[in-house]
Amino acid sequence: MITRYLRKESPMKNDQAEENPTIMADLQRQIRELQQQMKVPCDPNLLAEWDSEIASPFIPRIANVIVATNSDKPRLNLYDGSSDPLEFLRTYRHAMVIRNTSDATMCKAFSAYLKKYANNWYNRLRPNSIESFHELGKEFVAYFVNSQPEKKPADTLLTLKQGRDKTLRRFIGRFNTELHQINEPNFDMVRAALRHVIRDRDMKVALNVNSPRDLQELMATADWYINNKESLAMEKELKCTRGSEKRKDDFRSGPNHQQARHNDHQSRRAPNPHPERVNYTPLNTTVSNILYEIQNKEPIHWPERMRNAGKGRNSSK
Repeated sequence: MITRYLRKESPMKNDQAEENPTIMADLQRQIRELQQQMKVPCDPNLLAEWDSEIASPFIPRIANVIVATNSDKPRLNLYDGSSDPLEFLRTYRHAMVIRNTSDATMCKAFSAYLKKYANNWYNRLRPNSIESFHELGKEFVAYFVNSQPEKKPADTLLTLKQGRDKTLRRFIGRFNTELHQINEPNFDMVRAALRHVIRDRDMKVALNVNSPRDLQELMATADWYINNKESLAMEKELKCTRGSEKRKDDFRSGPNHQQARHNDHQSRRAPNPHPERVNYTPLNTTVSNILYEIQNKEPIHWPERMRNAGKGRNSSK
């Protein structure tokens, strides 16, 4: 279209147009005018959306705070809206609090750890509507509450079983993992479930005697018992090892060891070429007659027929 317009408006040839700068300037002006006419007018709603996105959702007291670019920022995974928002919020807050970060800085830096759907949520916050990080966290959790993993009922703890080949420490770790997936666990029910599923009777007695008052004390009591049991097992094994070594030392230094060494030395010597003859009871008949009489009476195992009975056999054996 532009080409046709130029050909219609400029009867001069290209080489003539290049020689006259006035004509070239006029052609460039006409091209710019055509380009402006061909542009689609901008939607006012897009401009309004952009204005709302670049506007700060915080009140001026927070929005005017300047965050230092060289500050010690925590290295956290970006949140995209698909995982537990409360867990991410706790992780972010703990990482900031340990660095003595102010409330305003926590608000301003929060958007740097968002991406995808979470970033879209932040851009849609109403301008001048957030007054503290606590309020920002409430808005964040309320929006992504459906991304939280489904909680399990407390009675699922009763379905756990401690295998015979699984140590008590490993089983308590698995029990604690399942406990974190329970929705508002009741302490009495958790304590009863723990006493029911463990196989160690001494630990059941320890849980009854110490009477923990909450879940934290319950897990601390279980950990204390496991540490003591493992410590006693290590001491017992160490005593057995030391006792075994002591018995070996005593045997080596005692007379029995000397006699044993002498007997072993005698057994390793070469056999006597002239063994002593043993005097058996004399027979009153030949061996052939005796074998003939007892061949069907005694459990005699007769030798097999010689396999190499030909001329190739060794006649000296």
